[in-house]
Amino acid sequence: MKRKYRLPDSELEIMLIIWKLGKEVSTTQIMKELDSNKSVQLLQSYIKRLEDKGFIEVKKLGRLNFYTPLISLEDYRNKETMDFLEFFYQKSPIKLFASLISNNKITKQEIDEIRKMIEDDE
Repeated sequence: MKRKYRLPDSELEIMLIIWKLGKEVSTTQIMKELDSNKSVQLLQSYIKRLEDKGFIEVKKLGRLNFYTPLISLEDYRNKETMDFLEFFYQKSPIKLFASLISNNKITKQEIDEIRKMIEDDE
């Protein structure tokens, strides 16, 4: 995925809704999913930014706009994870896991699940 943008939380919130709802999501559907009291104008501003950055395609059908993701959640998540790992942990998954373990942010059960994933991948 060739992308030079990391989404700010406000735009990511909109993308998460679009990814959740699937293809051709309307403004009305997005507004219903938002937990906040964002105005339609503010939402339209975020959507325009997402379109300019290449995250969504906008289709106009009559007076309604529909938004389709151009980047999958999985691709975005993978890119953000790798950037995070590189920036904060010098590309070292071991340092990341050590931090999670030392801060009690990962359980023994989760460690066992990770171990199983690694073993299944070998």
